[in-house]
Amino acid sequence: MNSKRSLVLCDGDLPSMVALSLTQDAVGGMADVDVLSAPIVPAASDAVSTRIREYADAQAAECSDFPAVAPAALMSGARRNRYLTEAAQQATSGGYAALVCPWLADGFDPDAIRDCNAPPTVESLSRELDRTLLVSRLVTLDASEHGVSVFEVQAPLMDLSDAQVAEMALDLDVPIWRAWWWDLAQNKRSKESAVSARAEALRTRWCTALESLGWSASVEAAASR
Repeated sequence: MNSKRSLVLCDGDLPSMVALSLTQDAVGGMADVDVLSAPIVPAASDAVSTRIREYADAQAAECSDFPAVAPAALMSGARRNRYLTEAAQQATSGGYAALVCPWLADGFDPDAIRDCNAPPTVESLSRELDRTLLVSRLVTLDASEHGVSVFEVQAPLMDLSDAQVAEMALDLDVPIWRAWWWDLAQNKRSKESAVSARAEALRTRWCTALESLGWSASVEAAASR
């Protein structure tokens, strides 16, 4: 991990929470680690942004909003190009030397039926790592305008399976109940059916991976009270 100032791209889902805790753990007291709030659920962006800020506050990290228009999904490579480039430019304009991207190489389809132990395919991993490298090089061209000599997009979770991310979450004591989807899926607070469906899909995805490691949703719910 970069020992200089890092900005963690956070959409309120479990991988971004893990990425924040992992980055803070990796750099210790040697660097500033802040959060770029970037919800990928426009219909409930205010609610999701609140959850992201609450987690950032709990982690003692400063949180800023990502002014780019958030897409409803990142399944399109073209959307990922634009989104990651804009996030990286936001990072350099703030003087950060690294943008920590929490993406998993095979994790862009929210409706996909997943094997939580399956690693990403070589093709998808290679493509996404190339994407982060190329965005790093592109943004570095003008990073000196903001006092940053070298800029890097880091993707520490890119080659992991869901189960490996879940294991990291447990090892780092990440509070699962702070994920944006926890209340919206568990308590059915959302009036938007599409948002509720997305929340339920993500809850099922990550609870499946966590439960395979002995985690209990009821114990987590008790901890959230």
